Amino acid sequence: MSYCVECGKEGKTYDSLCAECFDKRHKLVRVPEAVDITLCAHCGAHQRGANWAHVDRPDAIRHALEGAVEVDTGAQLDVLDVKLREEDERNLAAELLIGLKVDDAEFRREKRTRIRIKQGVCDACSRQKGHYFEAVIQVRPPEGEVEEELVEKATEIVHQEVERMGPEVFISREESLHGGVDFYLGSRGAAKTITKRLQSRFSGEVTVSSTLQGRKGGRDVYRMTYLFRFPAYQAGSVLKIADEPFQVVSIGPPIVIADLATLQERTVPASTLKSARKADARTLMAIIVSRDEKEVQVMDPETMKTVTLLRPPGIAEDAEEMLVVRTAEGVYPSYLQSIN
Repeated sequence: MSYCVECGKEGKTYDSLCAECFDKRHKLVRVPEAVDITLCAHCGAHQRGANWAHVDRPDAIRHALEGAVEVDTGAQLDVLDVKLREEDERNLAAELLIGLKVDDAEFRREKRTRIRIKQGVCDACSRQKGHYFEAVIQVRPPEGEVEEELVEKATEIVHQEVERMGPEVFISREESLHGGVDFYLGSRGAAKTITKRLQSRFSGEVTVSSTLQGRKGGRDVYRMTYLFRFPAYQAGSVLKIADEPFQVVSIGPPIVIADLATLQERTVPASTLKSARKADARTLMAIIVSRDEKEVQVMDPETMKTVTLLRPPGIAEDAEEMLVVRTAEGVYPSYLQSIN
């Protein structure tokens, strides 16, 4: 049977001492008089060694305290409860309740320290404030056209993607040029991903180029330029293919068009639309006079005469109006009855 060399009590011992005597003889934990925390003055990121972590201020304080608490060899930090009292905007008084384990024995210590908040600038904010960029995304309308609404939608997507990627990804500059927008991004990888997102959403063409900026670590460093140009067509556009009117249903991928004369869908390669030309067409709202399963009679919004058309999908039984397409050859039903 073991016994305590201090008080003679029999039972389990810790370093030849009973739990009570061990508790009296050992400090077990040490806490400095002050713990310094550096937070980014712009985004609030917490400096951890050479890196920066984007966490809430309470999490940053707790992480700093956990790193500052020094525990004796053989003891384990089990519990750390923190009570803070703000002294001023840069200093907080901290009361710590620390739970420790030595083998199967539990010990408690109460300590006090001061949290000192220091300001710095994280790497991402430093680059952003210095207008640093690694890549440019150039968003452009089709040649010779103005597509303000599409450019606005693309701008919204770029900002959403940057926000989703987190604070390490940023736009250092944004400029309106040539009917489009240039986005200067601090990350080549992010620029590539965002450009793919634009192409997936709008189709269009992407041209990639690079410019040598210098060398780093023995390797060439390039700035990338991603030119994204919208296609000359979008969902709802009316095109002439072999002199027949077609409406773009989806720019895909895949690309889907509908023959306005027959209302039949077909999937086509991008090369088909490159050889197509935009029709001189207008999409108008027409009053429905009557309908059956296959046809619908509408009042031509220009001549006010009744015309019979094939019934397109998406016409509700109680609908009073529908979209039609007027070309030089006549009036056709719009295959798309809702165009965003």
